[in-house]
Amino acid sequence: MTMERVTFNISIKVRSPFLFQGLANALMGIDAAQLRDEGGLPVIPADQVRGVLREAMEDVRKADPTLTSAKEFSDLFGNKSPEVEAEAASGHDRPLRSDLIFADLAAVDAPKDARETTRIEIDLETGAVKTGHLQIIELVAPFGRDVTFTGQLIAFLPAQRVAVLAAALDAALKSVSSIGAFKTAGFGEIVWAEVKLTERTALALPKPPARPLPVRQTYLVTFDRPILVDATWIAENAMEGAAIIPGAVFKGALAAQLARCGEDTEAEAAVLGQALAALRISHAVPADDSGEPAMRPVPLSMVAVKTDKAYQFGDAMAVPYDKGAMIGKAAAVFLTDWKDEVFPLAAKRLGFTGYDEPRRLPRTHTAIGDGGIAEDEKLFTTIARSERHGTGKRSWVVRVDGEDIADTGARDTLLAVLSAGLDGIGKTGARATFQACAQWEEAKAKPVHGTQDQFAIVLQTTALMLDPKLGGEVKAQYEAYFEKACPGATLVNFFASQRLAGRYLATRRRVYGTTYYPFVLTEPGSAFLLRAKDGKALAKQLDKLIRTGLPLPKLTDAAGTLDWRNCPFVPQNGFGEIRADYMSAPNDLWKAVKGA
Repeated sequence: MTMERVTFNISIKVRSPFLFQGLANALMGIDAAQLRDEGGLPVIPADQVRGVLREAMEDVRKADPTLTSAKEFSDLFGNKSPEVEAEAASGHDRPLRSDLIFADLAAVDAPKDARETTRIEIDLETGAVKTGHLQIIELVAPFGRDVTFTGQLIAFLPAQRVAVLAAALDAALKSVSSIGAFKTAGFGEIVWAEVKLTERTALALPKPPARPLPVRQTYLVTFDRPILVDATWIAENAMEGAAIIPGAVFKGALAAQLARCGEDTEAEAAVLGQALAALRISHAVPADDSGEPAMRPVPLSMVAVKTDKAYQFGDAMAVPYDKGAMIGKAAAVFLTDWKDEVFPLAAKRLGFTGYDEPRRLPRTHTAIGDGGIAEDEKLFTTIARSERHGTGKRSWVVRVDGEDIADTGARDTLLAVLSAGLDGIGKTGARATFQACAQWEEAKAKPVHGTQDQFAIVLQTTALMLDPKLGGEVKAQYEAYFEKACPGATLVNFFASQRLAGRYLATRRRVYGTTYYPFVLTEPGSAFLLRAKDGKALAKQLDKLIRTGLPLPKLTDAAGTLDWRNCPFVPQNGFGEIRADYMSAPNDLWKAVKGA
């Protein structure tokens, strides 16, 4: 069955008054403000477009059951994620990925000047405005003015179903009479709507290139919309996306694209599936103005003291476990207790490039029930990251390594598919565009300055190094880990931070069979000092780990060997990346610190 990538233009003309509410107020005294994109244009958010179109399509299905099957409907719009308890009981692996990717609809013809209107509630006894029930609402356009919102919908459809589903989507949208907030008060009247097919391309694996592609390649990646990936729950109903994009995000999108081309990458004998598992994609790090990776983690062994004129920095790696760090006669402060102002100064002291993080873009969502009414206690906020830098596009640096793929044809196919661009990145469904810029060459391991047998390792990305069922002191676990990862090396000192990764993530991937355990992760910036009798042999081992990432540990009572099927933190997805040249330059960071 041939699948096609289909582009639709969606247009919705709405008559004022209408409101698609955002979190930020545009003006002082406004109680409910219009949601806008980073360019200041009013928008109908993608989730709302998906919601009304899904509900309308269900009505179309009920009127004509032969139009689309229940399975096709689920393929188009996806299934919601099940509750954790229900999913554990049913053995459900994951929600179905939607074959429709919606974007915000922007109003390019909206008036520039802001207006407002009011809503009130009348006290039935007095006939006056009920105390505390006056609401001031932003208006995008004067009453009666029509404003057109436009945007794109990307669909992945069987070739023979494109025309039928295009007509169904258009008919469904035309059946929607109103949209947005306050519909019961007459807001959001739709006077015209259209889903128009504009482009369709057959999906197929690209032909092998005339010349083999570079085994290792660095790319600059840009996105067509804000991104929301690797989200962390910062409150019970709020999640924030990461600025650094895990390689697993691109691996998942690459696997989805191969599936749309008819390739079953999860079959045991699938050549492309084996190649995909062996392909290493690094985390994508925001680039500085020169195109180099920025936002490098500051080592957790670094300490600071504030003097009358400035901050003085040092490194406590040489301080024994049972001693406190001192710079001069002052007690040094570790990174976990630093103020925000200290971090850019420390990065500059280390020679890192200064960089501003991608902007945070919060949006509040709610589940919509029958009749298009918001459900109670279903409100939550997502915080995406901007894809813009100033007035232009922001780039991320990602490195791709296919050296461990035995089948060169399969490797070239994967790289060709990736280079053509990937859809469906993260919860916003962003499209990633890859521009090859240089061949990937890793920095080599270098001993601590003044030694030949000691190496300071700093984690650049999260790593799975600890066993949650083993227990005991974390020091003993790190010692045992490096004995296996670097035979002949001894852990001299370390400064590390850990976190638990559980909830839905660990529910989906049960390393211990049916038993639930969260993963215990070691955080970026964690620093480890290793010593070996043979410094050259250790340097050779570390050179390999710089390329491949730290290996996964053998977990106690694990149901099987850890791989991408049961563990999301495999090194092939960019986890466990290290640098092994910290403190190799002739500077005084570690000399300034003493133990007390």
